[in-house]
Amino acid sequence: WLLSEGWRPACKLKMSSFPKTGRGLMAKELIAPNTVIVRIPAHLLISVKCVSESPLGHILKACEAYFSVQQVLALFLIWEKHIGINSFWRLYIATLPQKYTSPLFANERDLDKLPNFIKERISELRSDVEKLYKSVQNFIGGKVCLHCKKYLFNVFTPDEFKWAWFTVNSRSVYISPEQNFPHDLKLTDANSLILAPFLDMFNHSDDAKVNASFNRNSSSYEIESLIKYNCYDQVFVNYGDHSNLKLYLEYGFVLNKNKNDIIFFNKCDFNVETFAYTVDDYTKKLNYLISKNFLRDLYCTSEGLSWNMYVFCYVFSPSFAFDESATKKIYSGTFDTNDWYNISKLGKIVLKNKLIEYQQYFYEVDKYVTENNCNESLRIGSYLLKAYIDILNDCLVKFDSQC
Repeated sequence: WLLSEGWRPACKLKMSSFPKTGRGLMAKELIAPNTVIVRIPAHLLISVKCVSESPLGHILKACEAYFSVQQVLALFLIWEKHIGINSFWRLYIATLPQKYTSPLFANERDLDKLPNFIKERISELRSDVEKLYKSVQNFIGGKVCLHCKKYLFNVFTPDEFKWAWFTVNSRSVYISPEQNFPHDLKLTDANSLILAPFLDMFNHSDDAKVNASFNRNSSSYEIESLIKYNCYDQVFVNYGDHSNLKLYLEYGFVLNKNKNDIIFFNKCDFNVETFAYTVDDYTKKLNYLISKNFLRDLYCTSEGLSWNMYVFCYVFSPSFAFDESATKKIYSGTFDTNDWYNISKLGKIVLKNKLIEYQQYFYEVDKYVTENNCNESLRIGSYLLKAYIDILNDCLVKFDSQC
């Protein structure tokens, strides 16, 4: 279809299956740094302009409501899917998955096995999508489809909207509003998204380095790889600096080693029992940290603890005293050997407690997945928990070397 519409490959790529990522694109030649790996002509891009010029666009313009770019593109996918053989985009739409592995599509019974901090994010995502659909419902009202004479609420159903929203969310690409095409629809946000057939064949890697933009000279959306690929390598793009939790929620997969992953801690991880303090001493030290604005950014990565975590451990260590000397150490980072020993001791306790907590989460989810015919999304949720366990183990190793 793309070839018949004037598209030509920018370099030699081939669809292939890879052990770790499944379907992806393989280099069939050496790709040097700063090479354009894909180029999609303007007339093959689904933009807000494309929607505004369609029959759906006329319906949207006739109502008073404003819509987000993502809503507009999602509604367009539903519309074009609905008109079937009459759609110019039917062959592209036929390549889109009809099912996704995001927890947005999982059932409540399965999701209930996940820890609360993940369930809360899933609930927020579902709530956001439901609100967007409700605003669509208001615009649909009693309108009738000119194509099939059905009421539009039978076309733009909740399930179709959820599918289309996720398709746009996981497959659209950024284009600067200045480069995007003019239109006459009423939007609530910047016109900075388009759908580009073929681009969604590329898998994501946080090691990939690319430049992506619309080239006015070639009248095409282009992606340039800034790194080299050898022949037979899988060629990746970078969806953005996304953590595994965001990838799980909004794309339905996780990376084995994700450099953007962070594990956050909160006051519950630093209770009185952990530090064997009296309630009064614990409260006094906690208030000190709050007054100095250190009770935030408490996290670890595979590279170690955040600075505020070090400060937290120092304040709750025997080394700390409520005097100017201790405050100077915190702001200058000049901890002595004894301070580092005490920081290390408490830091390991907190990390090991978190590790035990996540291992229990993983055990329960993995056991449930093994024993039940559950949605693939929950299996990926277990991979997410395993990735967190790996981070905590790496952090413990790094922590030993740092302290």
